[in-house]
Amino acid sequence: ELYFTEPWHGTGGGEKTDCEGFRIFDVAVNGKTLIDDLDIWAKSGHDGAFRRVVEAEAVNGELLIDFTPVSTDGAGHPTLKANPGGAPGNLLAALSRYGRRTAFLGKVGEDAFGRLLLESLRRAGVQTRGIRLTSSAFTTLAFVTLDAAGDRSFSFARKPGADTQLRWEEVDRSLIQRCRLFHFGSLSLTDEPARSATRAAVAYARELGRTVTFDPNLRLPLWP
Repeated sequence: ELYFTEPWHGTGGGEKTDCEGFRIFDVAVNGKTLIDDLDIWAKSGHDGAFRRVVEAEAVNGELLIDFTPVSTDGAGHPTLKANPGGAPGNLLAALSRYGRRTAFLGKVGEDAFGRLLLESLRRAGVQTRGIRLTSSAFTTLAFVTLDAAGDRSFSFARKPGADTQLRWEEVDRSLIQRCRLFHFGSLSLTDEPARSATRAAVAYARELGRTVTFDPNLRLPLWP
């Protein structure tokens, strides 16, 4: 199947010259995706040949559920709302809203909350092919409380959380190859094997000459 959107215009193929082309949504042969919604193929360069344009953003990091208070009953017990969260996922959702092509690399539990996170990212327009599911760890949960001044504090259920269990051999390196910017956050560095996977992904992105960005996002209770 082959799907096109509107004509695309930009600078691509590593050339300084402008180029015209089409963004391709999906090409599948016998159920295997050959080209997906991260791809733009455009005429570029001096020969006018069609080339893949590298213009996506890829993020490696944590996905979790934020339970935030919405009300309190007569006994002072809070009612909590489950919200898709994790700073890396929030970043990609925002970039997608501004029309950027984005992809997430990470891991969630094969549970109700993991499926909620996957569906939320898909609805936001984020490519989720790089997200692995595991039945050996539960999706990470964060419980948010507010003090009298409205400042937040966090309690985490992450012992371990699925996001900490991503291994380098599970990382879809083609998504790093096809991005122009690779982003990661500090919470991917708190535990193994995700720490080693993240370091390897960052090194790989740098080898490819990609721009690498980092979010400190310090959460002291999650560090050993």
